Amino acid sequence: MIRGLICVRQRIEALERVTGADGVARCAIVMAPELVRVLPRPRSAFQGWRYLAPGDAPPDLDRQAEDEPALPPGLQEAMARFGVGGA
Repeated sequence: MIRGLICVRQRIEALERVTGADGVARCAIVMAPELVRVLPRPRSAFQGWRYLAPGDAPPDLDRQAEDEPALPPGLQEAMARFGVGGA
């Protein structure tokens, strides 16, 4: 989430047990290094992609049609805030 917009997604690669300097066991979330840009969509805070219905998940920007011109990110964000330009 960036200023109330879903803008990217990132895959979780692993969950690992780690022990902190204080001796307390914790769960480390290992994320894939790649960030996949998605069509910005307004959204309140949520606990992850798995909680979104398939129709609510914004499409990846790199998967848009070849003949569709890419809009500047600022314009995409402004359009998303007004509820236009989304899938």
